[in-house]
Amino acid sequence: MKVKFLYILVFSVLIYANSIFFNSVIPFLVTLTVLYRRKWIIVIEAIIGILSYLILGFLGKIFIYEYTLRAFSIVNVFLISSDYTDKSSIIDLLGSKGVPLAIALTYYPRFYDLMQNVAFYARIRKINLLDLKRLLVPIIVETVKVADNLYVAYTVKLFGKYNYKRNLKPSREDLILLLIGVAALCLSVVLNI
Repeated sequence: MKVKFLYILVFSVLIYANSIFFNSVIPFLVTLTVLYRRKWIIVIEAIIGILSYLILGFLGKIFIYEYTLRAFSIVNVFLISSDYTDKSSIIDLLGSKGVPLAIALTYYPRFYDLMQNVAFYARIRKINLLDLKRLLVPIIVETVKVADNLYVAYTVKLFGKYNYKRNLKPSREDLILLLIGVAALCLSVVLNI
């Protein structure tokens, strides 16, 4: 499912406004359901959320817990944006000024996959995951390769004017994401927990 950048942006604003003004639980749960493919992120956020709740409850500062959920919601919105945004729609909407944003949203999942591959192969070779000296070498090599590719793409392939067209007509996926954002906002207004 790929969504145009404009509609991801509207969805992000809806979730962010929802978490600030109304409720922090519902946007957190909605963003987790949209990230259903990233099971490890869901597990890690659930563990951190439970531990944070217990620690803050023990310290008598449970009112701070909403900031934890708000931070998770913002991180999840970035992950959703990097997973579901149609990168060409960024260029269509912003022109050449959208290139850094498209690169940022493109290469986050690439580095996430790289980290998963390094951890997977380290476990197969029975390398301790805390041995950073051995694990950082492939990550640094890949980072240098990506930086070189970005330099080549920026200097060679992106010269000149880009005659972009604005295609703002929403597709079915765009409408589904907007519907999810509006439903989360309505639920927060009705169920103001």
